[in-house]
Amino acid sequence: MKENQWLSDISKMLKENPNKKIILIGGASSAGKTYKCRVIKNHLEEQGKKCLLVSLDNFYKPLSKRITNYVVSKRPQLEPYKKNIHFIISKTTKDCPFAEKFSKENQSVIFSQLEKLFNKKIARYILDDILQFYQNVNFDVPEALAFNSIVKQINCKDGK
Repeated sequence: MKENQWLSDISKMLKENPNKKIILIGGASSAGKTYKCRVIKNHLEEQGKKCLLVSLDNFYKPLSKRITNYVVSKRPQLEPYKKNIHFIISKTTKDCPFAEKFSKENQSVIFSQLEKLFNKKIARYILDDILQFYQNVNFDVPEALAFNSIVKQINCKDGK
């Protein structure tokens, strides 16, 4: 199949099904979904069609929230401290590149903040849980996405 055959196939399907309103593109991480969606959007807009590109990349839940939820799910007794734990994680990691979010320096900062709320043993358990989640983080699971925000984007009320 030549390079743009897929685009011709999509154009043909849309002509044969003029009432179709949504095109969904799925695939593995880094497979080129966003690129192909941009090409399709440009192609359709050149034909005078209105397009809304909704990329799931824009709807990931903050990593700090996912980590906090994980920690509290493992240790339900921490529920009353959930906001505090989230604040510590998000404040420490918010301006860091992904690979540096839980550097040794940030681990030390998080641990010292947790120690102010808990004893050393509990602070260590929490930090270990944080690192376990971070080291095994998966962005290709439904829990990673804020589906309510996606629905709001698609069903916008202002008619755009």
